[in-house]
Amino acid sequence: MTIAATAAAASASGASSTDRTADHARAGGKVIAAISGSLAFAPLALAAAAVAAIVTIVAGPHRYAAALAYGAGVLVLFYGLGPGSAGARKPIRSFFDAIADTPIRAGTALIAIAAVIVAAVVVAASHPPFFWPFSHLDTWLQHFSAVRTLEHDARRQALRLFGRPVG
Repeated sequence: MTIAATAAAASASGASSTDRTADHARAGGKVIAAISGSLAFAPLALAAAAVAAIVTIVAGPHRYAAALAYGAGVLVLFYGLGPGSAGARKPIRSFFDAIADTPIRAGTALIAIAAVIVAAVVVAASHPPFFWPFSHLDTWLQHFSAVRTLEHDARRQALRLFGRPVG
């Protein structure tokens, strides 16, 4: 039962001393349901984390720290986006639905969220990590020729756009 439904039922019947007890009983039931739901998906989440760890170890021997990091990441990803996670995302969605009720507000919220994501990526790329599977994100990305080409082309286009000599 939602808070609104509980409030509507309480106002319709009038306040009583048992309302608080009933609310506590319902809250305890919801906690038990949440814990049992998490435990029900634990085998799938652990299997997905194990697959990520095994793939990491097969890809490069003696990469146990990286395997642990990737496995933990997949575990968090599974619980955050996997089956049964819609209930956890519902309050966030209702918050953004209330904020972004017009197209202008939705565009502003999109720009703000994109700015936060870009800032997080810039911070992650500019500092050497405390615990990460590779020494530095920029060094690792430079091993991929597509990334080097994309970076070079983007730099050339940006310089050309601002009228500076390309070199």
